[in-house]
Amino acid sequence: MVRLARVLWPSWCSGRPVPDDAGLLVRGVLDAIALQHPKADDLLDFCRAENARIEAFCAENDLIGLTDEPLEIQWTRSSCAPSVARC
Repeated sequence: MVRLARVLWPSWCSGRPVPDDAGLLVRGVLDAIALQHPKADDLLDFCRAENARIEAFCAENDLIGLTDEPLEIQWTRSSCAPSVARC
């Protein structure tokens, strides 16, 4: 993760000095990414809406055939629900 964080730092944390501490480096990149991503409670709705947007784009542009059965997006285990801290 440290290697990836060093590569991602300029894109996600531009203008800020790169920390010498590996933990601060990784945490800084993860925190920056988290600001632009949905919160856990909103993740399922976000994924469903994003899937609908992608399907509409594919259909409108005749890119690929789409199944008649809609894709169902759901939590796979109760332990992965947003109310639980870790999956």
